[in-house]
Amino acid sequence: MMDSLNTVQPCLARDITETGPGPSPLASENLFELERILTQQWRAGDAHAGLRSVERAIWLNPRDPDYHFFRGAMRQIVGMTPQAMQDFETALRLAKDETVRSRIESAIRALEDWQTALVRLRLSEDRNFRLEFAVDARAALTRAGFVFSPATERAVLISCVRSEETAAQAGFA
Repeated sequence: MMDSLNTVQPCLARDITETGPGPSPLASENLFELERILTQQWRAGDAHAGLRSVERAIWLNPRDPDYHFFRGAMRQIVGMTPQAMQDFETALRLAKDETVRSRIESAIRALEDWQTALVRLRLSEDRNFRLEFAVDARAALTRAGFVFSPATERAVLISCVRSEETAAQAGFA
């Protein structure tokens, strides 16, 4: 009996995570199993497999903010920052519960804080980025793949421009 269970489990996982468009009978009935697999992939640090699984979960239940949040976290891990921000924003639009909304808002702030630190690092270490930033800061941020909410982008631009002006006046630019 145990051997047959070990054989069924991988087949079920393959069906849930690898079937084409449209829910297969197994997948539509086993969203809970997909969540379990997704959790295992997350804990194992397999972001690419987790991303495929969460794509399937979103396909099966596109109105669940947790799936969009989770996909945003996976995309952030694999370096897909603009897409991660889109997922977090979608999750925020879908979330009704204040606790869930608060968690999503925290993730957005953390992603923006991380990007702000990267912008500052690039400005201090990358002469080409610094020159691009001096010519057109918004375009330089976009070309480099940074994505901010409008308010945070404004704050980043103001603080980084001020830092660059201060560095130039002190002869460090």
